[in-house]
Amino acid sequence: MINHLSKRSLLNQLYRIQAWLWPEVCLYCGFSGLDRRAICSGCFSELPFLSKACVCCATPLPEPLLCGRCQNMTWHFDRVHAGFHYQGVIRHSIVRLKYHGDFAQARLLGQLLADRVQDVPRPALLIPIPLHRQRFRQRQFNQSLELARVLSACLEVPVMTGAVKRIRATAQQTHLPAKQRWRNLNNAFCCEQDLQGADVAIVDDVMTTGATANALAAALRAAGAGRVEVWVVARAG
Repeated sequence: MINHLSKRSLLNQLYRIQAWLWPEVCLYCGFSGLDRRAICSGCFSELPFLSKACVCCATPLPEPLLCGRCQNMTWHFDRVHAGFHYQGVIRHSIVRLKYHGDFAQARLLGQLLADRVQDVPRPALLIPIPLHRQRFRQRQFNQSLELARVLSACLEVPVMTGAVKRIRATAQQTHLPAKQRWRNLNNAFCCEQDLQGADVAIVDDVMTTGATANALAAALRAAGAGRVEVWVVARAG
């Protein structure tokens, strides 16, 4: 435990030193960043903030209510917190991170998401959605883990990785219709650590149908997790 806390403290110190030594410029327009972040005040004001959504799954709605889908199904997670609509510059940043390995985008997106969940009760652990080892070898990084690391530094909540695994090499969700996404993820995840009632937050870049987050939440529940939330940068829909 002491070793883990020491590593987390070091990460937080390095994060602060980096922000002080290298003031940011906006990733979108090149002007000076706002509050030492890689986004200017003008671009920040144009971000597609998600302000009205389903109070359970965060599907965009005219008013913050329980959507019809959530009224008729039971999720394995308790609630989704999404910072933005999956559109505009947020979509651009996610694509740059996920498919081009642009880690500057991970830092900015993680900071923006940390701001959006600032008033949400802190979980005990952040759990990025894991990649199967085959997919990891192809991509060489996990965008959900990169986001979780930034969130960890901003919010001082530890990240759990090794104990949560993707045990089936499923087809890419983006290539499948909605119904097949659910079947594709049956028993895809496992958690090898006893969570003993710990409150956790699953971290991901974007949520579409919710199938991936729901499958991982089921594995975390089976491992004894208490409250399970999903924190995503963007919500499609």
